[in-house]
Amino acid sequence: CSWKTSCTSLLVTHLRRVHEPIDVYSCKEPNCGRRFSVRYSYVSHIQKHIRNDTFTKICGDENITESEENDHMLPCASGSIVTEINSVGEEREQMTTKNKEKKSEPEQLVNVEKIEQEISRLRIGFNLKWLNKDTVPRKQVFKFQNDVQSNVINPIIDVVGVMTDAGLISLDNSSMLKSVFSMFQCSQTEYKFVRELKQSDLYEDPVFFNISNELKPAVVQQNLDMIEDDVKGVLMPIKFQLRKYLQSEGMMDILLNSLKPSQDGVIRSLVDGTIWQDKIRGLDDKLIAPLNIFFDDFTTSDTVSPHASSTKICGVYYYIPSLPPYILSHLVNILTAGYIFAADRKHFGNERTLYALVEELEDLETNGVTITCNGDEKTVYFKIGFVTGDNLGMSEILNLVESPTANYYCRVCTRARNERENDCKEYVESLRSEALYNEHIQVNDVSKTGVKEYCILNRIPSFHVASNVYFDVMHDVPEGICLYGLSHCLNYLVYKQKYFTLDDLNCRKNLFVYGSLNSSNIPDDIKDTNLVKSKIKMTAHEIMTFTRFLPLIIGKLVPVKDPVWKYFCNMLKIFDLVMLNDIPLELITQLKEIVVEHHRQYVSLFEDTLKPKHHNLVHYASAIMSSGSLRRQWGMRCEAKHKQAKQYTRANYNKRNICSSLITKASFKFAYDIFQNTFVVPLYEINKEHISTATLSEELTTILEYNDQRTARLLSQFIKQGSIYQKGTVFCINHKLLRNIFQIETIIIEDDNELVLLCFAYNSLQFDEHLQSYELKRSDNMSIIHNIFKLDTKPINIHFVNDTPYFRMCNFVE
Repeated sequence: CSWKTSCTSLLVTHLRRVHEPIDVYSCKEPNCGRRFSVRYSYVSHIQKHIRNDTFTKICGDENITESEENDHMLPCASGSIVTEINSVGEEREQMTTKNKEKKSEPEQLVNVEKIEQEISRLRIGFNLKWLNKDTVPRKQVFKFQNDVQSNVINPIIDVVGVMTDAGLISLDNSSMLKSVFSMFQCSQTEYKFVRELKQSDLYEDPVFFNISNELKPAVVQQNLDMIEDDVKGVLMPIKFQLRKYLQSEGMMDILLNSLKPSQDGVIRSLVDGTIWQDKIRGLDDKLIAPLNIFFDDFTTSDTVSPHASSTKICGVYYYIPSLPPYILSHLVNILTAGYIFAADRKHFGNERTLYALVEELEDLETNGVTITCNGDEKTVYFKIGFVTGDNLGMSEILNLVESPTANYYCRVCTRARNERENDCKEYVESLRSEALYNEHIQVNDVSKTGVKEYCILNRIPSFHVASNVYFDVMHDVPEGICLYGLSHCLNYLVYKQKYFTLDDLNCRKNLFVYGSLNSSNIPDDIKDTNLVKSKIKMTAHEIMTFTRFLPLIIGKLVPVKDPVWKYFCNMLKIFDLVMLNDIPLELITQLKEIVVEHHRQYVSLFEDTLKPKHHNLVHYASAIMSSGSLRRQWGMRCEAKHKQAKQYTRANYNKRNICSSLITKASFKFAYDIFQNTFVVPLYEINKEHISTATLSEELTTILEYNDQRTARLLSQFIKQGSIYQKGTVFCINHKLLRNIFQIETIIIEDDNELVLLCFAYNSLQFDEHLQSYELKRSDNMSIIHNIFKLDTKPINIHFVNDTPYFRMCNFVE
């Protein structure tokens, strides 16, 4: 026989069905003649004949029903017939015993236990996949799986039972199949599924804590009565989250690398800032990681709804700010700490609504979290880096004055309002300190100090309001100075100087090629009614896109020496500088100087006073030195986290206790992230489907310095840190102030599986001050790039103005 297979079970089946006679067991009963290749099936068949003959001989009734058969079994089973039935039963027991012995042997063909474990894993993954969907209510997931069980799987189980009774399937195989098909039976309800997740260490119950249990009047059964107003808050099990988060594959190594301060004169994360270095000084024997806590209120229903205020939630998130940007850019790495009704926080105050969170953070700093990494146990301690949020949210949480028109509004200094409106630089002597904060608490007059009351977060050993030097770039720059500056500049260029019309501006804006990296954030047309009032309505992302490319859109229409355009160029320099993830030390002084010039120009050109967000900007240079790059800690991604809660509350019609529903959903989402290990993004991904072979041309052979023309493996695309690199992709290689720009032509996989990129280089001809862009020219010669995964690279877009390529970036790079 020439039949071949690599599977042992298929070989046994082939031998039994092909090379053994199929009629080993044949029925000798008259008018039957059935044949069997399996002894067990033959015995079961004979047993049916014996039972039918028994009832026919004793009762004389060939048409006896099943119920009557059961009634006759005991009185009729006697004599030799009982002996025959018992002999068949003994044979069946012997067969079962042999089967069990075979199953216990190491060479058994099917590992039922392993199959059941895999089926259990598939069941958990199936449920968590749908529970992770923001638009699917939790109850609907279990309704769906019950429908699948009852309408699809149960009928299959019934068929298996019928086939077993007919002798077509053995009892062992039947048991295994039923075990496979009953995959949903142990998780038919959310309670049972949660219990199963706990056994797998994927879930821990949220923590509910009391905010108030005061008595209040209410109507009960049409009578006025006093009831207990049981107000609760809810937190995620933070220690459980951090333990599972750090134990996920690869995360601990990334964390340890991120805690090392920079040694090349570049400010990156907060570990390079002086505030963090002061917090960990003298604690070299402990492994200490930073945590940033983010607070922000958001509305879960329509903002114009009459119930909008009652569904407003304070979301509390946290993350490790030292992790690299490509990790923190994914929302799964911003963890949910809890949800509190915004109305409860305002009514009962921060003292009663945040005490449980403060206790948890104190415990993290004092006792830490014990994790198992590579077989070794480590204790990681966590200190608060900064409390973050928008300007209003931070003032509320820190118990500082919220109104931007207040006399002492700044969180960092004590400059009065009339001074702030004209300040172009930072006054070090006015900065807040712990001693000054304590004095202000004693004064107890918010109009004279800007401090409303003592902040409960000060109970955390490593935190103090006075040292929380944090500014949110998103609210201060795109939604702050860029919005103010753009409104004044466009009003001046369109209506006063009339360099172009508003229709021309909108037309150029719409026809400009933004590139694949910016195409999703193109702003809508600017309306005349808004621009006349020097107001522009855009989202933060739209403002960033519009501000970044405005020089290439209309720069050629504006005279070179126009003073307002020079102001705009200064604003653009500030924008580009604070948006850097890595800031060289030499740019800090330059930032101070640009801010001073920008503020003076704003006041003199537009005859307007400086806004609170302008004042925040005078602290940016010192804040970067003390807190690290502000871009790495901005609130853009944390606010994007709100979308998950908003989508779920709109899909879930239960508005009775939104916070409880949201925290349960967040628990399931976290279990899914643990199960799928979605926290760590692969540094690079290469799909085998994108690999092909081809003979290299003579030109490529010469460039690569090969001795002869050969066949090579070509790669059409690969993914690095979530970005796609393929033919035509333009990317830059960063090294401090250096930017080398290349365009991919061919990707080759060498014999040692290393990638070789053949690229055309772009050379910088000059920096155009008027367009705030580099004028480029593509080289005709190819460059070879090795070790692409070890280089700091980033895809960019090249833009063309009058067929000339430009790279839009201020002259902070070479």
